[in-house]
Amino acid sequence: MDFVPTPASVGLLLLLGTAPSAVAYALYFRGLRTTPAGTAALIALLEPLVATLLATLFLGDRLNSIALVGAGLITTAILLNTRNRRR
Repeated sequence: MDFVPTPASVGLLLLLGTAPSAVAYALYFRGLRTTPAGTAALIALLEPLVATLLATLFLGDRLNSIALVGAGLITTAILLNTRNRRR
């Protein structure tokens, strides 16, 4: 199936490309107002981690051992940071 660039399809692509991003960034910056700097820095690392996970699950990408160790370290750091903040 080929993409036919009609005005409606291009408009829908523009809408899907901008609206979710605008909402996501608005919520992200709103959350940064009340989040400590260390926690915000670690949570910002979730974006590439989630993108990698989605690429692995849906696009069939394969991770090597170094990527798996890195993902584990980021996840561990976030969990430890949020755990320490609750105490």
